[in-house]
Amino acid sequence: MKLKKCTLIVSLILLAALLYQNTVLSQPLTLTPLLGAYGFEGNRNISKSMIAGLGVDFFLSEKISAEFMYLRGDFDINYYDFDSQSCVTHDGIDANIVHIGGQYRLFKYKNWSPYVAAGVGLFYMDTDYADMFRDHQDRHYQYQLNYGAGLKYFISDEIAIRWDIRHMLSPEHMDNDISAVIGISYSFDFAQKISEPKVQTEYLSSHLEKKSSNQGYTTQKSNQQKSETAAIDTDNDGILDAQDICPKTNPAIEVDESGCPKDTDKDGVFDGIDRCPETPSNITVNIFGCPPDQDRDGVMDAKDQCADTPFKVPVDVNGCPRDRDRDGVSDSFDLCPQTPFGKLVDANGCPVLMKTLKTYRMKIEFDYKSTEVRSIYHTDLEKAARSMIIYQKAFAMIESHTDNIGSDAYNINLSNQRAESVKHYLNKNFHIPIERMKTFGFGESKPIADNDTESGRQKNRRVEIMISEKM
Repeated sequence: MKLKKCTLIVSLILLAALLYQNTVLSQPLTLTPLLGAYGFEGNRNISKSMIAGLGVDFFLSEKISAEFMYLRGDFDINYYDFDSQSCVTHDGIDANIVHIGGQYRLFKYKNWSPYVAAGVGLFYMDTDYADMFRDHQDRHYQYQLNYGAGLKYFISDEIAIRWDIRHMLSPEHMDNDISAVIGISYSFDFAQKISEPKVQTEYLSSHLEKKSSNQGYTTQKSNQQKSETAAIDTDNDGILDAQDICPKTNPAIEVDESGCPKDTDKDGVFDGIDRCPETPSNITVNIFGCPPDQDRDGVMDAKDQCADTPFKVPVDVNGCPRDRDRDGVSDSFDLCPQTPFGKLVDANGCPVLMKTLKTYRMKIEFDYKSTEVRSIYHTDLEKAARSMIIYQKAFAMIESHTDNIGSDAYNINLSNQRAESVKHYLNKNFHIPIERMKTFGFGESKPIADNDTESGRQKNRRVEIMISEKM
């Protein structure tokens, strides 16, 4: 039994050594002293305890690294002694935890780098009281699978604070344990001491030899020394230190020709974590490199005319809830989604029956491309306002129209602006509440004169007001 345990431990150590041999010569090595806590499943009669140990990581690629972890703690075991027929507690039982596995780095943003991890290992408890292993009283170890996640905060390119939490699972008894540790990681990069970029070295060497005849280099040996110095690439990113503006870039980050993290759209978020790598210039972005979109409707805030749209409500190109019948009630809540345009509707988007109290059909003409209410119509608008004051329950239906010059979309937008201009004029000058006025922009769809003549087009540029009351 002891031979089997020793064989397993030696195998894990040899596997770790093999990974080290194959990776450390070309990739960085990270050592992390660890401190934390280990908790057992409640039915195991083993107390929680502090643990300490060491983690070793080897970079296999930009995203993946192998890891070896050793942890040690002192635990208290409670069990029932059949000889004395009493409950017994043994304090300070040494336990060793060995794991080997891998990590996958999700992304890196500024100094933060989250990762997920998984592996296999062994839990060994140095005691004859192995009540925790229910099937074999003489066995003090069990195999474990583990998985979890962690986070690193880089203080510098070599030093980082590491948080790690794992779920430990014993396949034999389905025991569930939890470990949580924190540590300080330090990275060693041996690549620069063992290998040099051969092509760049040869180029610099020949360049210095050519230059020596003009600048008085004395010997070929001095040229060789200068070439070796110039060929150093501290951060192993493929850009020599002599040309590297960012000589301490993390080796997992893609760099540009200057040796700095690549940022194609120049928004301050480098390409490795930029979810919107083609953001136009001078646009403010969030931590993921995308223009802010607070209501998450797909229209960035800079162009969103309805920036507080509820989540998952369909919107138009302006970021406002879709309203196909243009009655002011979005399609998501409209019980009558095909109401004819120009009808007053209730909160459900259905037409409201109206009773006419007094009708003013007023033609308010506008200058070409203008939305300003001309002074000659102020008297007529005052009459409409006084009727609104007399009839306290009255509504003003403000309909705006244009001529046929311009596109349909342009004319509808222009007529909406003119109707709104009249509404705000009545509110500002006569204090008619905004909620008692409803505007409709019909564009060029309802002409009252021939659009082929200037006089006809002038008549079509108008606003008509009808005052009525709900039945």
